Amino acid sequence: MTTEKIHQITKSDLRQIAYLHIYGKKNSRENFNQDSKFRFFLDKVKHFYQFDKKSIIVERDENNLISGVLIYTYDEKKFNEFSSPYHLRFYIKLLKIFLGLYGFDFKKFFLASKSMLGFNIKQINKNITSDSSNFAKIWVLIVAEEDRNKGIASKLLQKCIEETKKRGIKSIIVTVKKDNIPAIKTYTKNGFTTIGECLESSGKSYIMEKSN
Repeated sequence: MTTEKIHQITKSDLRQIAYLHIYGKKNSRENFNQDSKFRFFLDKVKHFYQFDKKSIIVERDENNLISGVLIYTYDEKKFNEFSSPYHLRFYIKLLKIFLGLYGFDFKKFFLASKSMLGFNIKQINKNITSDSSNFAKIWVLIVAEEDRNKGIASKLLQKCIEETKKRGIKSIIVTVKKDNIPAIKTYTKNGFTTIGECLESSGKSYIMEKSN
């Protein structure tokens, strides 16, 4: 593999990102069986893209396939409002859930929605060491199985750190499932420390923070 460069995404990348999000592998095919899980994560990625496409950072290989992706939000309050029932997009997603287009793991949907609407914010604010009104949050960090152990996750994190500093953000928050040891090691190596615990859609998680 040639030396990879970090790129901002385009709208045409969203399907690749959703595929990587679910299956942990790169995908070059335009057509494949789209199950309920794929539809859920594609809409999730679209949601972040609509909020701020510059907050989705990807790493590509020599064939322009996405090897890794990091998604963060730079303003939790704005993102919570963007995701709220004040907008039609909220009810469209709710209808898709009731119609079973995302499957029937309603507990996962509830916890994911709770997080995106900001109901976990009190738990984060209770533990955060910097200005609780000025932090970014990492929502997704994934590297394709075939490209792991090449420093891609650290590249994406460093790019995120650089971008948040430009925005004047004081710290970055991420929640990591307690049994995800490789992710915890990667965040720790890049300056994150554990400051608390919370419950996410993926399960019991640590809250980790890096001050800028």
